[in-house]
Amino acid sequence: MVGAGELGALLASRMPGVFRKVIINRPKTEAVALADEVGGVASDQFSAVRGCDVIFCAVPDEDVLRVIGEMAPHLEPGALVVNMALTVMTSELSSAFPNLRIAAVKVVGDAAEMARGGQGAVLIDHASDEEEELLRQLVEGLGPAVRGSEQMALDAAAAVVEVVSQAAAELRRRLKALGLAEPQITSAVAAAGPGVFRAVAQKSFSPFIQSVLTRLQGG
Repeated sequence: MVGAGELGALLASRMPGVFRKVIINRPKTEAVALADEVGGVASDQFSAVRGCDVIFCAVPDEDVLRVIGEMAPHLEPGALVVNMALTVMTSELSSAFPNLRIAAVKVVGDAAEMARGGQGAVLIDHASDEEEELLRQLVEGLGPAVRGSEQMALDAAAAVVEVVSQAAAELRRRLKALGLAEPQITSAVAAAGPGVFRAVAQKSFSPFIQSVLTRLQGG
């Protein structure tokens, strides 16, 4: 696991314990903390990928090319590099590193929200049948994994952002119309919005939310 940020930590914590986990991160302190939590080993050197069969690249999208380039000399023949960067297409990486085997695992979902116990939608692309089966075992803790294009994952994530942004703008407009001042609007949206969205998405309704939804449906 290269990267100990929110997504890397989430995957490492939910990956089955039968797999040996090597956490690589700079600064190393974050790798050590995560390795202690998940029962793995920590390093800040890319040479630590030597001997690993599968390497998940869970670093910021803008760092993916650089990171793969730095760890490439240390990869064992046949090692599978997994691109988790939502906006970086695996075809681009394969063109840049033609001698590497690169697959894609893309997650539609916010890692911070998923850390609360939820799951995201996981799409596996650019993998053989055998690789897909192995990747399913490794990432099943993140959510139901299916074979699908990574472009679909990117489009799905963009759709979520677009629709939620539109809903947030409409919500702010309505709260302003009710007479709330800007600081109150900001606080109300930040404090209540994510919880309501989560409850509706998971169909875990409080009596109040249920009453509002019933009213909207004309019941």
